[in-house]
Amino acid sequence: DVLARCYAKMYGLPLAVTRKANIYGGGDLNFSRIVPDTARCLIEGKELLIRSDGTPQRDYLYVEDAVEGYLTLVGQLDRPEVRGKAFNFSLGKPISVLEMVNAVVAVYGKEITPKVLGEARGEIDAQYLANEKAQQVLGWKPRHTLEQGLAKTIEWYKAYLQK
Repeated sequence: DVLARCYAKMYGLPLAVTRKANIYGGGDLNFSRIVPDTARCLIEGKELLIRSDGTPQRDYLYVEDAVEGYLTLVGQLDRPEVRGKAFNFSLGKPISVLEMVNAVVAVYGKEITPKVLGEARGEIDAQYLANEKAQQVLGWKPRHTLEQGLAKTIEWYKAYLQK
């Protein structure tokens, strides 16, 4: 962050810093993550397990909104109020791990209660970003609600896992 911002200021390079929420969407095959794992468990009929106690809060962002955020930023790097600055891309609505799992379950359309293990250690209690600066300076905001992004994501996993 610091190095990029210094180079932008000292050398006039078209750089900015981006920070993003937890990205989810089709194509993520890291099944240790909450959305891919939950989708896979639902599709394959496996037990839903939450490693933490379910209370840590996170902010999530659908992958298409993240890409749109990056492209919006790149298109404005010549503006002095953008160059060398930092921008957060997020939905701006933190939810708990348990709420996220329940949101995936609800969008999928099954009635399943996840098993909360409470085994994860060293979790950060609350980790989320404010996106107002990206909205005000760049004119960017996420186009997908959590439910809309999850619906697209689940459809991708269904097609992928049912091959």
